[in-house]
Amino acid sequence: MKKAILLILSALLFVLTFTICWFRDVWFDSFFSLIFEIVIMVLLIGSIAALLVLSIIRIAKRKEFINFASIAILTTIVICVLFFPFREARTKLDLKIHYDDRMAVVEMIRNGELLPEDDLGNIVLPDEYRRLSGSGEVFQYQNDEEGQVICFWVCRGLSVSGATELVYSSKGWELIGTNFPYAVTIERLSEKWYYVVTE
Repeated sequence: MKKAILLILSALLFVLTFTICWFRDVWFDSFFSLIFEIVIMVLLIGSIAALLVLSIIRIAKRKEFINFASIAILTTIVICVLFFPFREARTKLDLKIHYDDRMAVVEMIRNGELLPEDDLGNIVLPDEYRRLSGSGEVFQYQNDEEGQVICFWVCRGLSVSGATELVYSSKGWELIGTNFPYAVTIERLSEKWYYVVTE
């Protein structure tokens, strides 16, 4: 058991890191939570570094080769954090899980049951639908005779950073192209649904 302690800690750290990265847009959505996020990431990096050093020492000094598995797990953590598209993967899964609820919101906006709270186009969702969009609001880019473009926030971003949006477009690319001239990424997820990252 003592020989496997670093392996167990590395596995737990993998689960913790994956969970934090998967839900980071849900948990860290304001300036103050951004500071908290930075602190957590620093602690995670420190933990990875400490476990890596301890694993190497145990291999070199005690010949505990089980710690090669710990190094493999820690390396996997780093690769996942750097290259796995957590936000995009979670958005695609969330669209599949809550597709009907999102279409219900789109229909309520089309029918005028939900209206913008301000001149910008922000619409506060009813309590039962607030989980569908960051901060419990959607943004109405367009809702007229030419079609609908409705944004569900994935990550609203700060004033110094862009936003990530799950966007419904009733006419597909035709309306997406005109409403998002400054988009960095536009990916079609399904019929009428797009993953959009703006500057």
